[in-house]
Amino acid sequence: MSTDQTVRPAAGAAVTDRGAGPAPDTGARSRWRLSPTGMGIVGVLVVWLVAWELTVRTGLISSTFAAAPSEVAVAMVDLAGNGSVRAAFAGAIGMFVVSFAIAAVAGVLAGAAMGLSRIAYRVFHPVILGLFSTPKMIFIPIFILVAGFGVASKISYGAVSGFFPVAVTVTAGVRMVDRRLLLAARSMGASRWQTLRSVVVPGSLPAVMAALWYGMKHALLGVLIMELFASQEGIGHYIGLYTSTFRTDRVFALVLGLALFAILLGSLWRWQEKRLSRWRGSHG
Repeated sequence: MSTDQTVRPAAGAAVTDRGAGPAPDTGARSRWRLSPTGMGIVGVLVVWLVAWELTVRTGLISSTFAAAPSEVAVAMVDLAGNGSVRAAFAGAIGMFVVSFAIAAVAGVLAGAAMGLSRIAYRVFHPVILGLFSTPKMIFIPIFILVAGFGVASKISYGAVSGFFPVAVTVTAGVRMVDRRLLLAARSMGASRWQTLRSVVVPGSLPAVMAALWYGMKHALLGVLIMELFASQEGIGHYIGLYTSTFRTDRVFALVLGLALFAILLGSLWRWQEKRLSRWRGSHG
């Protein structure tokens, strides 16, 4: 009787000891697992790179006009060790940052003015909308004549390219703010600054974020276009030089480097937008 009573707690204790052990850490492993979408993207990328490599290696596409991914990778490493190319790449990024900053500030201010003032909207919005719809490349000779082939023409062209989408989108966002909220704020005695800060800015923030994204893309595109069409130095100069000498591996490497920068920029912006969306949801 006593023996049976003694054995039962021991068995229970054994079970308890086994259950008290640390649970397997599946969360750490799951964090490093790719989602089905990510696995699909990686799979498509691998298939595309293999097909590209085989197409060039087998001669289906002449190596004079295309370079295999392995050759492009080697060229990227070589160019990364070239101080002049690194300086040119950094210069292009710096010009983009300056042009986007100018376009963002000027575009947001102009869009807010047109969105808040009926007179400004009627006078300036048709002009800005018409220029926004006009292909900017037809103005490249004017920028070259006025600012030359240097940094000023690239920054100014990038700023102008980014200004119009920012101004037009911000104007639409400000004008879409619920007028009942504006009327309620004024009826409660809110000043113009308080109304702007508490009603207009939160209500138009999604449109402002979208406007800045469009402006960023157009500013980057404007700088790169001027680099290719009107550059005696910089990354556009090297692309033209390697193209004329049929160094296709280096041309592909430079273009791929610019594309990776644009992809990284877009990923960072989407991440920031998600953070902002969570903040707006928690404070809504």
